[in-house]
Amino acid sequence: NSVRCQTVLTKLLGPLNTWESKLRVAKESGYNVVHFTPIQELGGSRSAYSLRNQLKVNPHFAVKKGGEVGFDDVEKVIKKCRQEWGVSLSWSR
Repeated sequence: NSVRCQTVLTKLLGPLNTWESKLRVAKESGYNVVHFTPIQELGGSRSAYSLRNQLKVNPHFAVKKGGEVGFDDVEKVIKKCRQEWGVSLSWSR
């Protein structure tokens, strides 16, 4: 019984509909906690911690280019992973 945590650079995850298969790798590797770098819209430097707007989710996570994605959409993926896999996932909001 221990915490086995992996940090994920969310800006590299791509569209939200692809996250589950990518996060499954962490679960199957034995991690029981996944920590996300900020999921908000990134600033000009594109650094994972340089935010343009802390109240908006990074638009690169939208399924279609130019589409919208919100915190509720991310929460659905997080809840599914928690409930089905028993893996804790967290992000700063």
